[in-house]
Amino acid sequence: MKRNKAATCETCGVEFIAFDKSAGRFCTVQCANQEKLASEMKATDLELAWVAGILEGEGTFRVTDSGSTIVSVEMADLDVLQKLQTVLGFGTLGNERKRGENRRTTWTFQISGRRDIEQLLNAILPYMGERRTKQIATVLGYIRVMRKMRKQDAS
Repeated sequence: MKRNKAATCETCGVEFIAFDKSAGRFCTVQCANQEKLASEMKATDLELAWVAGILEGEGTFRVTDSGSTIVSVEMADLDVLQKLQTVLGFGTLGNERKRGENRRTTWTFQISGRRDIEQLLNAILPYMGERRTKQIATVLGYIRVMRKMRKQDAS
């Protein structure tokens, strides 16, 4: 007979009932995935929270008309975008852009690989507000549908 025991999630700190030894570290699959993805990115919880803050305030999460998934940030602070790229270990910095005579020069940081986007969005999701969470859910949902379609085509 298996014994249930009270446990505390290593990712979010929520108390839950663990039904077996293998399920005793995380309260949900999302928390387990966040832990795994954060370690793959080699980002600390503090760095992930910082990334989430940048993306909450300045990020764009979308699926293009052609079916590409994109996460991007455009801002005037090149040093912040360089740090974002360093913390994540992936993504591309775009060329500087001047939108008008009286406007500051901006740069763009963009992530377009589905694997990188999925990894990032799952890791930062717990830190995001309601509006961005909905945008992220749309992108993640699209990625999952595309993965299922590819698997069906391969079989």
